Amino acid sequence: MDAANVATVSIDGVAKLTRNNYTTNGTIAIGDQTNDPNVDGVMRIKSVTRACP
Repeated sequence: MDAANVATVSIDGVAKLTRNNYTTNGTIAIGDQTNDPNVDGVMRIKSVTRACP
């Protein structure tokens, strides 16, 4: 998240998701967002960069 409250998720250095006016409580939560059978997700966080205090 930058100083203008724009949050960006990048994969291999390429922006894939951007949200304006983003607010956070400081918690990063990632997981499977469905209860559908046989739909599972696996993710690994390689790095987290704090852009501003």
